[in-house]
Amino acid sequence: TAEKWIRVTDDPTNLEWVGLNKPITNGDLLLQAAQAGIPEAQAELQNRVGDPWLNEKVSTENSVVDLDVDIIIADAPDIHTLKQETAEMLLSLAERYGPDEVPS
Repeated sequence: TAEKWIRVTDDPTNLEWVGLNKPITNGDLLLQAAQAGIPEAQAELQNRVGDPWLNEKVSTENSVVDLDVDIIIADAPDIHTLKQETAEMLLSLAERYGPDEVPS
């Protein structure tokens, strides 16, 4: 239920971040209306500066409960760990069979 940002990797050349369970406040809605050029919203936003009403949550964007998507969570391999394991294996083989017998 907490807000969380995830990276969407459906297109490897275009990374995208999506907010899940992102709270929408009265201030967010009023700001969107003001940016759309609605003069009443612009005046209301100026009149309510510092008003706690602006921080009241009115809805949730991308609620996980309401999403109709398949979410696949995959662990990415830790490249540094794989390189370290490979190096240790090659050193072990070099100690056992001699450095000339281990491919580089």
